Amino acid sequence: MPDDWTANYARWESRVDHGVDVWEVGYTTTAMNFVGFAQTEDPQPSWLAEEIDHS
Repeated sequence: MPDDWTANYARWESRVDHGVDVWEVGYTTTAMNFVGFAQTEDPQPSWLAEEIDHS
């Protein structure tokens, strides 16, 4: 991450509705935008659709 981004959360969550355990981290950028990342070992199609398409 760029040095001027500020981390504002990091967490481990169980997404029971999708059957996925997820590691997430979020940052605030210098432009005051928000950027978040999520990672899992076992991506399910419904979880991927929600993360990518926000549906």
